[in-house]
Amino acid sequence: MNRKLKHKIEKKIGRQILKRGDCQYLSDRILDENNNTLSYNTIRRAFNLDSNSNVKASKSTLNILSEFVGYKS
Repeated sequence: MNRKLKHKIEKKIGRQILKRGDCQYLSDRILDENNNTLSYNTIRRAFNLDSNSNVKASKSTLNILSEFVGYKS
């Protein structure tokens, strides 16, 4: 994930994304504010918190995260 996007997300929610609880918090905020669903697991992979996973964030995941911080996509 783009560092700039990660920074904007963390700034908006007022905390760093470092563990499962942070991912769940972000998932809940995205649902509340944008009516989009991203599982905490998807967020965990997008923020590279799963060292065993080589999965890159999909375009739709990045779009949802971008929209959360105010970008169109």
